[in-house]
Amino acid sequence: MSITSIKTSIIAILMVALTGCFQVEIDAPDSVEQNAIFEMTATPKKNKGEVSYQWSLNDDLISESVTHYTMLPALGEYTLTVSAVDEEGNEDSQSKTITVVAQPSLNPDFSFGINVSDKAGFAIAEAPVTINGTTVMTDQYGLAQFDGISQTSLMLVSASKEGYLTQTYQYNFDAAQESAVATLALQDLNAVIHTVDSNEAIDIVETELHTKLIVDANSFVDANGNTVTGEIDITITPIDIRAVDNAFLGGAQALTSSGEAVALISTGMADYQFAQNGVAVSLAEGASAVIEMDMVVTTGDDGREFVEGDTIEMWWFDTTTGFWIEDGMGSVELSDTSETGLKLVATVKHFTTWNWDYYKQEDRSSIVFNCLKNGQSLASDESCAITASSETMSRQFVAGSEGVTAINTPPNVTYSVNVNSAADGALWVGSETFTTVSGNNVVTVDMELQQTNTGYIQCRIINEEITSLAPCDAIISSGTITEQLMDTTGANNLRAPFVYVAGDVLDISTTIGGGLFQDLLIDTATVNGTLDLEIIFDVSYDAVGDNLYTFECVDEAGDAVDCNIIWYDQFENIIFEGNISELTDPNSPWTDGKVYIESPESGFGDAWLRGSGYYLGSYGFDINTSTKIIKFVLISQPV
Repeated sequence: MSITSIKTSIIAILMVALTGCFQVEIDAPDSVEQNAIFEMTATPKKNKGEVSYQWSLNDDLISESVTHYTMLPALGEYTLTVSAVDEEGNEDSQSKTITVVAQPSLNPDFSFGINVSDKAGFAIAEAPVTINGTTVMTDQYGLAQFDGISQTSLMLVSASKEGYLTQTYQYNFDAAQESAVATLALQDLNAVIHTVDSNEAIDIVETELHTKLIVDANSFVDANGNTVTGEIDITITPIDIRAVDNAFLGGAQALTSSGEAVALISTGMADYQFAQNGVAVSLAEGASAVIEMDMVVTTGDDGREFVEGDTIEMWWFDTTTGFWIEDGMGSVELSDTSETGLKLVATVKHFTTWNWDYYKQEDRSSIVFNCLKNGQSLASDESCAITASSETMSRQFVAGSEGVTAINTPPNVTYSVNVNSAADGALWVGSETFTTVSGNNVVTVDMELQQTNTGYIQCRIINEEITSLAPCDAIISSGTITEQLMDTTGANNLRAPFVYVAGDVLDISTTIGGGLFQDLLIDTATVNGTLDLEIIFDVSYDAVGDNLYTFECVDEAGDAVDCNIIWYDQFENIIFEGNISELTDPNSPWTDGKVYIESPESGFGDAWLRGSGYYLGSYGFDINTSTKIIKFVLISQPV
């Protein structure tokens, strides 16, 4: 071959390489405002057939669509990457940096109090709460107080705690306010854990709502993409939409596949979590799973009727943004177990909290909520807490003198609206019921000053023949008054005052040092005179020695270690919660550091120890009915 022919061949090869190289391009903004929805789009070049995509943000997978919408709550720089592959296996990836800048501030010196509770209204302590990237831990009363932060038009609030689903909520503000208070309710996780062999096909049905999971064998990978072998733990949490109330994740706010923020109407919801040795695992790329659950309502909040064969959009909850993200379709099928004769079915490619929901694509409504006090507008430094609830969802708002607006809500939905405002010992409440119509809706609730009474609470310990007053904490809630967090420690004679509205039923949860809990309901309609409550904790254990147990924690080497413990009975009532050292505290109400447990084999619990740079968590426990010891073995887990 001549030199000229060789040169020609090389040029031809180079031309083929240059003209046939598959590429993907990113179209996304260089900078975005904090909590502003933005679009990212991938454009393939010289691809062979269909192209598959994977978007990641700071190495976390966020989407597999050609176009994706999201928002970012924390200031700083983020690396956005798209990886693409065509039908012939040609691959390319591109990255770019996106800078998140601050939203305009409505008030740079804003106070925002976030109360975190479970669905029953009981406070959750030591829960991290994050607002626009700043984190504060809740105190013993479940309060995370943010002072001196910037109030923006959208404030993203997130709260989490082991044993609960992470709740993320978007609070919108139409004007500057001095302060606001809101409550985040957390949905508890199912306490039942299924341990299965990941090398075999998985088919699990939960008793509640017949919630089902079907997965092929060898479908899971670890964080590094390696195939998982051996046993894995599966937690399935069915969520009955008829009773989700204010724990509805995100308040049913959603982001459609076209990037529009809308309000959803739910027909079913369930959460799925998978772990091996306490470390999360996920579905492998290309794998899928079938999920099912009873359809408990066949008529949506807006009157839509569902029958066999109908399809419903699928949504998963994004704890980063507080949005439900549209992702695929589910279907309605016949069921032999559901009380309605119908079930919800879907095929999914990843796991999270999934929702069979829909929204109004054409006729929409918006709602402006306003609060008045005896017909007068709120002052500039006043606000009111608003809860708007339909049959299957509940959403909270905080409104100032300018009100607050909810957009893209479904028409023909009836809401019960309850509002309250508390300041300087005065309580204002109001309520309204209305049905949305297409277009603009204005709902004004006139609050009235409530006549409140003063009650008192104190706690007493009885141990055999010894009786004494003891400091305690209490949470007092009712239908009309905001939740009150009590600590009797500094009160005169350990007797602390609280306020209530005559006729209300008070839900009172009391705790005392050492992890003793007691709940009771008080109907104040039957009260004559002063409501004086003495909560009795009887820790006398005559003739019950066989039911006195000691807790122990050891590390992997078998050495005793400090730990925090929570222990439940078979009905999920908390028997003990606290540090193990509290049991032997001289002021502890527990006799000789022992806890009365009636049926230990029917109970369950957890233990943990967190330190700087490390975390020890329990992997099961051992109950020795001879020595009366419940022992937790703590193993090191990733921080």
